[in-house]
Amino acid sequence: MTFESFDFVRENYKVTAPWAVAASIGFGLCLTMFCFEVIWWVKCQHLWKVSEVGRPIPLETRVRVNTNWLQ
Repeated sequence: MTFESFDFVRENYKVTAPWAVAASIGFGLCLTMFCFEVIWWVKCQHLWKVSEVGRPIPLETRVRVNTNWLQ
């Protein structure tokens, strides 16, 4: 733990350049991963789209399930 101020550490230990490099690398990695996620989301978007083509099945031709045991 340090009890010195940020200005003291910045002036005496020259941490501005390494901090800036590390922050830009971290930001670049996050931005790159976000771009890949968006690309894959757009590429796989067809997997969760629903397209119902044709006429609906009438109620009387649908399979009836016996639900008497639920009562």
